[in-house]
Amino acid sequence: MLDTIPASALATTADLAAAGTALCSARMARLTCTVSARETRDWRTTNTSDPGPGVGSLETKSGAHRLVLMNLIRNNRRRRREIDDTGPSLRPTLTRHSRRADIVQMAVRLLKGPFTVDAYQRLAELGVLREDDRVELIDGQVVEMTPIGDRHASCVRRLNRLFSRHLLEVAIIDVQNPVVLGEHDAPQPDVALLKPRADAYPNHPCSRDTLLIIEVADTSVAYDRDIKIPLYARAGIPEAWLVDLPLEGIEVYRNPVAGKYANTRSASRGDMLMPLQLPNVTVSVDEILG
Repeated sequence: MLDTIPASALATTADLAAAGTALCSARMARLTCTVSARETRDWRTTNTSDPGPGVGSLETKSGAHRLVLMNLIRNNRRRRREIDDTGPSLRPTLTRHSRRADIVQMAVRLLKGPFTVDAYQRLAELGVLREDDRVELIDGQVVEMTPIGDRHASCVRRLNRLFSRHLLEVAIIDVQNPVVLGEHDAPQPDVALLKPRADAYPNHPCSRDTLLIIEVADTSVAYDRDIKIPLYARAGIPEAWLVDLPLEGIEVYRNPVAGKYANTRSASRGDMLMPLQLPNVTVSVDEILG
């Protein structure tokens, strides 16, 4: 689990830089914790000399290298014991709880908020958050997303190709980019269909620019359904689709009323879908699922 940093401590540029240093240290600590027992065994040899309690001789090219590896092993064991002694409080949990929130292990708090969208963007500008970090801002919290698996990536490519056939002059297809939904929310949907604009949105689009949002879920179905779909409804997104890869179906949510979608339906193989805001466009569920 990464260290947390209070949002109140990030008021100035210097404080944000300090937060970056702390986060880097936390990442290094997490990296040390990931050294597995199997890796530890791989470093050992059949040499019976004893470099320390419970550690076999290490086959290295230099004594300094050997000492570094020994310390890494000892630190790893100590940190494992500390985590075991501390118990479940260090386990990853959602930063915003809802139904079934506890079963979703993919959302991990990186920095303790709440943050505004502006402060969140400053974290990236100052290097506290890196460009390749898979994170999004949900309810003021910086949330880490799951890595993109093969099925997930393939489905997003299919969606991009399908809509590109029909929407060149009708909408802008935005893939895995932020959509600003309020002062404390900037989720990163897999696909967003935006109203056409000649300048291609020099700033991140917002809810009034969005025609349809599509989330593709392989291991994150509960998180997308219980956290992100309600967020889109509260922001007034007219339609959202949830592609459930394990069940090979698509959940369609339409017409947000009082922060909830008034109309929902499920589509499966053999069905056709027509986006509410794009009535001349029809796509096949089979083509989406592949």
